Amino acid sequence: MPSVDSFWRRHFALSSPLTIILSGGVIAVVVGLVGATIWTGSESAEVRRAGSSPSSNALPTETVPEIETTTTKPDLSMESIDTKISPFAWALSTLDQSGRPSQASAFVVGVSGRQTFLITSLAAVEAATRNPAPEITAQNGTFNGPAILWTWDEEHDLALLAVNRPRAESLEWAANNNAAKAGDRIFAVSSDPDNRVTPGVLTRTTSSVLEHNIFIDDARRGGPIVNIKGEVIAMSSAAFTGGGDPTDSTFFSVPIRELCATLIHCAGTNPPQAGTPDAPSTTEG
Repeated sequence: MPSVDSFWRRHFALSSPLTIILSGGVIAVVVGLVGATIWTGSESAEVRRAGSSPSSNALPTETVPEIETTTTKPDLSMESIDTKISPFAWALSTLDQSGRPSQASAFVVGVSGRQTFLITSLAAVEAATRNPAPEITAQNGTFNGPAILWTWDEEHDLALLAVNRPRAESLEWAANNNAAKAGDRIFAVSSDPDNRVTPGVLTRTTSSVLEHNIFIDDARRGGPIVNIKGEVIAMSSAAFTGGGDPTDSTFFSVPIRELCATLIHCAGTNPPQAGTPDAPSTTEG
């Protein structure tokens, strides 16, 4: 039986310098390939780990809020209401049935042909329902001219006026699906330069009357009541009660959609276009 020493000599003994050089080269190549394979595998693993992990300054996906798209209008401050909404209030001046000065506010509800139609409180212009009728003067911006009482709704204290102005901007009405409710903040807008916007709160609402805590004086009556989005929800009135009992802190206004019942056409526009009867009507005094 051959010894272990003779086995190693027979299989691995280097017989010449050339054999030693070649053997060394082979070993070097083998070692190099093995090392490169190990290094490449290690680097690839590091790259995969870096690619699958969030960086130190990135938020985890689950904590990033989704972008919310909305068409909801922003709430307006009283200052914004004063700046953006009060210029839409028109000033009216006329005489009452006793010949005394009568004032009110009004706002545009439509344009037809070369006429602009305004809504106001009938109580303020009631003397114009009889002949001879006192002149009604309407003023807004650069316009200062006569207004004609076109038609009216006595039950709701509504009067529709026409002025010879072919173009006039109007306020947006609140949509039906954004119904006013008790507790909502509101603003009464008037043409009084010293008191153009008065804040308040709705205390009760029905389909036919809005109850609130804003005192309605002569200058405010006929003006728009807007919600916190600046949309018209009612007309201010000092005469309309809707069957309620007025007190020192309870006042009533006409929901803007009541205009659609008798005075203006409400299909498809916001605000609706004013109706155009054949001619204004008055009663002989």
